[in-house]
Amino acid sequence: MLAGKKTKSSLRKKQRKAMFTAVGKDRLKRMSSHLSDDLRSEYGFRSFPVAVGDIVKVHSGPFRGKEGQVMEVILKKYRITIEGCLEENEKKENVPAFIHPCNVTLVKFNLDNGRDKKLELKKEARIKHIERMHKEVE
Repeated sequence: MLAGKKTKSSLRKKQRKAMFTAVGKDRLKRMSSHLSDDLRSEYGFRSFPVAVGDIVKVHSGPFRGKEGQVMEVILKKYRITIEGCLEENEKKENVPAFIHPCNVTLVKFNLDNGRDKKLELKKEARIKHIERMHKEVE
């Protein structure tokens, strides 16, 4: 898929094709995780893309309950690695476990590289959207 082009189809095969052929910008958007209750009340939105340095808590899977820093974001596989989440390979070596971002909750943001500006922009957009919805109801 081209960047910014959305699939309107609900056909499974088209959704899968869109996922496998997505470019970096679209892949990054798919790598979003839910925010913790504290962050959700502070910023006013539900999810945000995961980045290296974020603190996350695993809420499902074999590492449930573990909290750690995101060490790597692998866009090609749609997976992240978390500090402290290790598994054994065939050679009995400890290697980082690949975890899908939907299985973690963001606890604290890494505010480097202008990420704080992106958070504020999304917060403002969310506030405007809520105001627009209230005007339509009245």
